Amino acid sequence: MLNPRKNEITKVIEYNNSKDGGFIERNLYNPCLKFIEKENYSTIKRETVYGPIKMFLLNWGRMGRVLERPDKRGWEDRLVKKIPELSDKLEMFRKMKLDNTDLAQYEDDIKTCYQQICNIVAPTSATKTLHLLCPEFFPLWDENIRNKAREEDGRRGWTGLKGYYYFMEITQGFLKKHNEELSALSKKHDRPKLKITDEYFFCSTR
Repeated sequence: MLNPRKNEITKVIEYNNSKDGGFIERNLYNPCLKFIEKENYSTIKRETVYGPIKMFLLNWGRMGRVLERPDKRGWEDRLVKKIPELSDKLEMFRKMKLDNTDLAQYEDDIKTCYQQICNIVAPTSATKTLHLLCPEFFPLWDENIRNKAREEDGRRGWTGLKGYYYFMEITQGFLKKHNEELSALSKKHDRPKLKITDEYFFCSTR
């Protein structure tokens, strides 16, 4: 996953898009992103969480099996409250790009955002939520991607906050190493390099 052969990323992304012409990205991911980018996170509207964020998590992320559990009931309203509490950090991160950020400088703030969102919606949904809010900074993961990244990385401590921070470091290295290829794909398919990276990671772990 982390060390693709030459042009493998392009081959995977183009094949993945050839199956439906990028229909889901154009009609779900991109509209959700464009809706949210107009928001002020200190005063985020309730309909933004109940609309594009919830739609993205349930339809793209298929997180219904987690978010519809009894213990998660009311997660939408908790997220409506939590995002303004984190707005200073989130507004800062939405202006930043993962590939050219000194992560160590922001480690505590990264972990705070992840932990507090994770407490509401669980690990996979947390990264998808953070990505929508800060699409050039927070990468997405799921269980398969997380397990493969941990296996290939080899470091210990891949749990909780440290695990996601490790994943951000790994993704940052991937973005830098394959910047030219990812940038071309990002421009061609009209979505962030982090989303292209997620698609590649997703396909290569199935």
